[in-house]
Amino acid sequence: MDFAQELRERDEALNRIIAEEEAHPLHGRHFARWTRIKEIHQQCDELWKYKPERKRQKGEPEFYETVEWKLLTDELKLLHSIERTQAASAGWPIWQRGQHFKYVDKHQTLREGEVRAFDLDNDTIECSTWALNDFLGYVTTKDRLLCTIRLEQIYEGIQREQELEQERIRAKEESRLAAERNRHPLFANQI
Repeated sequence: MDFAQELRERDEALNRIIAEEEAHPLHGRHFARWTRIKEIHQQCDELWKYKPERKRQKGEPEFYETVEWKLLTDELKLLHSIERTQAASAGWPIWQRGQHFKYVDKHQTLREGEVRAFDLDNDTIECSTWALNDFLGYVTTKDRLLCTIRLEQIYEGIQREQELEQERIRAKEESRLAAERNRHPLFANQI
């Protein structure tokens, strides 16, 4: 089977699964799927860690060429595709693991986060977060907080960001007008 045929079959399977889930929704399905995604990530991490501990025998395939690895990664791709597609169709502003976003926390401050998992049934996002514009919080895991937030907090973050952008634009325009007035004091009241 060629690669293009394999992709077509995977897309058809994905579309069948999504159509079935839309026709027969079950509460808790997304949580169960993300639990399985986390299990697969853990199994892949274990295979990855096992790799350097021993020397490969002659003729033995690399760990990423084994049937076990390929089955895990294929299942992972399918599960991620299902969740990503359903989140995008539901109009969520986030739709995949590892995606960065801004949100408003319980203290009404704007923070940044990275998606670890999300639950479309309960409108929650499991994420790691750090202070806004804190580069060290982004790069080091010790400065990150693990938490679960509500979808509304991301929408509040988007709205807060837009408000801050409007304030920046307004301040820039006022600064430009003040500079014009100072350059042409005789015409200041006309500007």
